Amino acid sequence: MPADPESVLKRIKAHIFNDAMLRLLITRVAGPDARTSSCAATATLVARIINGSARAIETHERTAGDVVALIDFHLQRGQMVAVTLAKPEHYFVLFGLPKDKVVLLQGWQERYTLLDWWRRRSDGGIMARLSLSWHLRALLSSDPEERARGARILFEHYPSDGVVEIFRREGPSKFTNVTVSDLGTSDRPFL
Repeated sequence: MPADPESVLKRIKAHIFNDAMLRLLITRVAGPDARTSSCAATATLVARIINGSARAIETHERTAGDVVALIDFHLQRGQMVAVTLAKPEHYFVLFGLPKDKVVLLQGWQERYTLLDWWRRRSDGGIMARLSLSWHLRALLSSDPEERARGARILFEHYPSDGVVEIFRREGPSKFTNVTVSDLGTSDRPFL
């Protein structure tokens, strides 16, 4: 039986409760030179705390819309979805919460850590599932302003962090990897 998503989010926050602990955990999963703002290290850490058994979804033979629909399907089933984008390269983790909500967990290289993300966002990265799907599709658009709108909702920490401009400038994004796992049921400490 999968874990309750709200208890999984509490477990993540119990492990990553301050900057020193985030640094310790990031170095454990990504090595001593890893930065706490690394999106790849953050996604790896969160996925390991969730403690599910992952399986990849093939993305290269599917349309971008199909990939977004698959992400949505797995979020509705209460599973964790780890996503890798190209243009720009970015890693983040999602999982569904009750009442058609999802939580987006991420850091952004040289711009913010997961703790910064939680501190700055009054919603803690929680949003409506349908809003997430719409904004993920926007990232794939050939229209730079539509990509910017999607990036603003999904990834902007501060208006001055430059993340939105990266999406506006680099062209349509692409899903390069999507991994799905059940939410772990273990309450044992990650350390």
